[in-house]
Amino acid sequence: MPGASHEPATGFAPAVDALIARAAVADARAPHFAASIAADLATPAPWRLDDETRALILADLDRLVGAIAADLRLAGGRNAVEVPAMETGRPLTERLISGGLFDNPDFAREMAARAWINVIGAHLPAGDADPDQPSLLPRLANAHDRLIASAASALMAAQGRRRTGGLDAGRDDLPAELQHYLVWWVAAALGAARAQDAGVVEGARRALAAHDEGGRLEAVAERLVAALDPDEEALPGLIGDALDDRNLTLLAALIAHGLALDVAAARTILIDPAGDRLWLAMRALDLPRDLVVRLGMALATADRRRDEHGFLDLLDPMMALAPAEAAVALAPIRLPQTYRVARAALARP
Repeated sequence: MPGASHEPATGFAPAVDALIARAAVADARAPHFAASIAADLATPAPWRLDDETRALILADLDRLVGAIAADLRLAGGRNAVEVPAMETGRPLTERLISGGLFDNPDFAREMAARAWINVIGAHLPAGDADPDQPSLLPRLANAHDRLIASAASALMAAQGRRRTGGLDAGRDDLPAELQHYLVWWVAAALGAARAQDAGVVEGARRALAAHDEGGRLEAVAERLVAALDPDEEALPGLIGDALDDRNLTLLAALIAHGLALDVAAARTILIDPAGDRLWLAMRALDLPRDLVVRLGMALATADRRRDEHGFLDLLDPMMALAPAEAAVALAPIRLPQTYRVARAALARP
């Protein structure tokens, strides 16, 4: 009868309890999903994630989370954490995402930038370099200068680690602040799932004490460029070689060196589909016109979000701009990202 109360059969009680628990979780997550939809619709089309970029972000996050979970399991000392297989890999990643991991804009920017730099780099056209000659990094790895050779070898190793994945690749692959953020989120997920707060907290502290952000790919690229210390005459050739090698991380580090930026800021202007800040950077570095054309056309080919015709229309006015004026126009990007975000927020009425 309608309105009658029915007790579930004893054998079905666990399934009914699980159903009720899942419904409660879905209800709690509903506002978060609505906010995500609103944010996606408000995002300009060029910055929306396509399937390829989204898949790379998830695979990258799986790798990072897996390495952290393994470290928490091993680093808990006397309170070592038992982590069942069902609480690692993609299920753990998805729980973190649905819980709001990407609500941190700095973390979201970092993960998206890593994916975009890979997507664009993978689609860059083949360069003009002689295929019978070694590419830039192998040449540098055999340089007479031991500092340069060591830094180039380290960069090749770091690129290999990020490309192939694995636990070792995920341990030191984020800036320190974001590593702390992700470690504590993973620890909280494992602690909540297994009621093992003491173990995961101890493991997290040990893992963070051992973290070395200098091992991440961008930091290694920065060290190589610092060892090279190219002047205004050498920089264009190195930028051209990095473009031929489709090595956008090294290209970002070279731009950063020339403009006294950090690598993350240079990477940001490289992946921006509008390209305006990148063209200002090219002028501020006073790069030759043919190299600017090569870079612009290569990026337009690799990144379907870009406007090839818009770049060509802008080329002559851009090259007429004095390098000193371009450098002044780029001044805001030299400021720390957090400071710029805070200043923009405070400027809103």
